[in-house]
Amino acid sequence: MPGGDTTPPVTGGTINLNGGHFQRLKLTDPTLNLIPQAWSPDGSRIAFEGWDDSDPGRTGVYTARASDGGARVRVTSRPGLSHDMPLDYSPNGKWLVFYRSATVNPDAQIGGSLWVVGVDGSDAHQVAGPTNQPAPWARWSKDSRRILFANERTASSGALWTVAPDGTQLTKLFSDAQGRFPLAPTWSPDGSHIIFALDPTNDEFAHPDNGLYTITAQGADLRLVNRSQDFKRQLEWWR
Repeated sequence: MPGGDTTPPVTGGTINLNGGHFQRLKLTDPTLNLIPQAWSPDGSRIAFEGWDDSDPGRTGVYTARASDGGARVRVTSRPGLSHDMPLDYSPNGKWLVFYRSATVNPDAQIGGSLWVVGVDGSDAHQVAGPTNQPAPWARWSKDSRRILFANERTASSGALWTVAPDGTQLTKLFSDAQGRFPLAPTWSPDGSHIIFALDPTNDEFAHPDNGLYTITAQGADLRLVNRSQDFKRQLEWWR
């Protein structure tokens, strides 16, 4: 997403791998804001957090072609001011995991829940609720069997969790022996490891200095990757 004020409708764009050549995504609707959140596995489509300031009944998750914004599909319907935020596609491209915010301001990032839905809008179901305190970040495992997430900011304690796509098999994968709070976990390309940030406090909005760590997919062997004096989160891992 570009910084600063943007003339509605709002969307994001792409840059190349050296950080240049920003290209705004094409919008085909004059009032629908579409915030890009996830690529489909084949790169042909993008899942968006969508809303229309003139019509709250249009709030929900949408997908569209990455090339031209065409063939738009509404995946969820969330009339009102609370948003649905797509987070990741399943490896086969048939499902999305998304965050259903509990507040009018989705950036508050507290009290929400994780859901899974077919890319055609079918079979939407909750996989982690407010009692599990999920953060608005989740990643599908490479074998499609697990969805990985961390606890939301301001939770009394932090941990990494996995859950099956049908909402069963909720498992605490990792909690830090020093009481630090994991943020934004991501699988390695081969699915054997997980990388994430560890914060010293429970509120990432304070942007404290933190470190990057890895563990195995079984939650063991914590290893430091980077301890630079700055705030880090929301990583991706490429070959």
